Amino acid sequence: MSSGEPVVLLSFRETGEQLLEKAADFVFADQLRAAFAPDGGITLQRWEPIELDPDEIMTSLLAAIEQTGARRVVIDSIAELERAVQESSGPERLPNFLAALLAALRLRHVTLLVTKEISKGISTRLDFSGTEVSILAENVVLVQQLAYGNQLRNLLSVLVMRFSGYDSSLLELQITAPEGIRVLMPKESEAQDLAGLAWQQRDLKEKSPPKTRWTLSSEREQ
Repeated sequence: MSSGEPVVLLSFRETGEQLLEKAADFVFADQLRAAFAPDGGITLQRWEPIELDPDEIMTSLLAAIEQTGARRVVIDSIAELERAVQESSGPERLPNFLAALLAALRLRHVTLLVTKEISKGISTRLDFSGTEVSILAENVVLVQQLAYGNQLRNLLSVLVMRFSGYDSSLLELQITAPEGIRVLMPKESEAQDLAGLAWQQRDLKEKSPPKTRWTLSSEREQ
């Protein structure tokens, strides 16, 4: 957004108005509002997640990429698109559909960022290799939320970076107004204590595991 590079945001969740409302208390609110304005840089494609046609969605997405010259695409979230494919064509089509999506974006030198919520317990050894969406995952960042004391706290970890080395440490992530997102250095946080609590919760196999959110990215070819 700050670079002025065009972006296509494919959303099955928040509308543009809802996103702006959520951002209102942050320092980047005016910048985001300008980006959502006509010719502002962000092209929002919002679909109600009801009886979706995945082929229509992909046709519309690729047309927006061609029209805007975007090299960044965000899908929030991939779960709705997966469900649309399974409901319209059956689960056996999903791997080929996602592979075709990735191939089309790579052909256009597009970097893809997707989000997905999972219901598994907290673990730094999350394994998604057996899932269809793994074909998209060249880089995986895991954000885990859990209760600690009287607060909900967030842990961030990098699970996969296929083309470079990375730090596998657990780090605490804070989202506060007006600053926005901040990743704390180890000496600033209680990440290790949080990690210990996370493993205890996993071992107890709670009936309602904490919500976990992870993002995948597919880097564009240079």
